[in-house]
Amino acid sequence: MSRSAFLSFITILALTGCATAPEEPAYPGPLTPMPRAEIVEPADFVLAAAITEYLALANGPANTLYDFTRVDLDGDKRRDALVMMKGPHSYWCGMDGCSLVVFKAADDHFTLVSEIFPVRGPLYVSNRISDEGWRNLVVHVSGQSYARAKDVALKFDGSGYPRNPFFEPEIQLSQADQGQRLFP
Repeated sequence: MSRSAFLSFITILALTGCATAPEEPAYPGPLTPMPRAEIVEPADFVLAAAITEYLALANGPANTLYDFTRVDLDGDKRRDALVMMKGPHSYWCGMDGCSLVVFKAADDHFTLVSEIFPVRGPLYVSNRISDEGWRNLVVHVSGQSYARAKDVALKFDGSGYPRNPFFEPEIQLSQADQGQRLFP
């Protein structure tokens, strides 16, 4: 077979192969989706350890009493923690409220986000979201003889919530602000 006949044969074979559609698709069916990563959040005993560590760093009394609740504040599907200190009253509280400590949940631990004082119940985890993507905390500020009582929204600023609610502007409490009521 001459060289030109061979090249003609290869060309015809290549063109014929391109014109023929395969009978089966290249893949036998749709691709299997990647498995979704499960959201992992730390257990309550891990929160208890984080609170114990916080108490040691804050030189808090060993007999400290507190209430806590877990709620997703930052939209990552992990329940963060709000810890309302209750006693000893003279250490954690004053006539205008008590200390509230906010912890962010990660896969296997909690990180201190904010210490807020003074706070008194009820506290609301608002349906409104700050510019930083965290839910606002709404508290009632009262107990100061020189200032009238007011409701304020504590907005996450990228690193934490405001330390003292007294310095925040008053809001008109609406259903959208209220959201979930805590620490009644």
